[in-house]
Amino acid sequence: MAFDPAWAAAPDMQDFEDFFSLDENCFLSYSGRSAFATALDEMIPAGRHVLVPDFICGDVMLPRLRERRIDFKFYPVSEDLGIDRDSLWPALRGNPAAIVLVNYFGLCDWAPLAERIRASFDDILIIADNVQAMYDTSAREWADVTFSSFRKFLSVPDGAITRMRRPVSPALESPDNNQALAMHIAAASLRHAFLNHGYTDDDRDRIEKTYLKLFADASRLFPSAPMSMSRFSRFMINKFPLQAYAEQRTANYRYLAARLDGIEPLNVLRPEIADAAVPMALPVLAPDGWRDGLLAELRGQGIFCPVHWPLAFDHANQSGPGCQALARQIFSVPIDQRYDPPSLERVAVSIEAFCEKREN
Repeated sequence: MAFDPAWAAAPDMQDFEDFFSLDENCFLSYSGRSAFATALDEMIPAGRHVLVPDFICGDVMLPRLRERRIDFKFYPVSEDLGIDRDSLWPALRGNPAAIVLVNYFGLCDWAPLAERIRASFDDILIIADNVQAMYDTSAREWADVTFSSFRKFLSVPDGAITRMRRPVSPALESPDNNQALAMHIAAASLRHAFLNHGYTDDDRDRIEKTYLKLFADASRLFPSAPMSMSRFSRFMINKFPLQAYAEQRTANYRYLAARLDGIEPLNVLRPEIADAAVPMALPVLAPDGWRDGLLAELRGQGIFCPVHWPLAFDHANQSGPGCQALARQIFSVPIDQRYDPPSLERVAVSIEAFCEKREN
């Protein structure tokens, strides 16, 4: 996201630790990656394996597992982001130490599934990956470990909440002098200038290339060792109106889901959402062969829709048909607090125009 340096001078809107109901079982780490690594270090015994969904970001979980020499096995995710119990139960009978349940886009309620797992396999740890569900604290009621990330929702360079069923005091390194943090702040500030100030075309091109390179460099230097959340992000999160952002995201999601749901041949994965849901983005499936052209067309109009996620190369042969279809077809339409109904309508009109052109 973009970062306006003037936000640093804004008054505090709340105490974010109170807002997210942090208690003695919670700790703040640098990222979702760092949170997952710490959970593995604290909770997974030697000689056991972990079940992970085949539809995941290949840069986050798998490297952390490999670094710790923890074996992992995949279970299949369906094309509608669901989990088939008939496919999952044989894997659970294989004596894993833990299973990871991902709350995709903040739209999945795994409580009923977690209760069934707990009733049948009470020695298996349940890890709730809420990186795409920052506002969801309900998983703490049924998961042994939950972790979320601020970076997916707010204009901060780092920050994640981890909660375990038992109090822990992990040894976390300080991030306050790392290069990735400084590069991310510089990149986000440049992106704010790019979006909000008038520049010549040459200047815009130069600024865009610079902030994209800085974001890429920051990602490359992103620390994999367990680290604490930076003082900068702790300071900044209190400046943002977290409740207003949540309400706007939910309203934006409902508006755009209703608008896109009738556009053929797109498939809005979750057109209806629970009242308590605060989504990260709106997941949409495009027909095979359409997505890349659609996203390129939107980029040309200054509309950026990421892909969560491309199929990770190192587990392509181990993924099921649902994961492979998602990796080919899914794209994420932004619904965050930067958008209001007119800007959402512009996105919808652009997508609709591409579909009509492609159909004809």
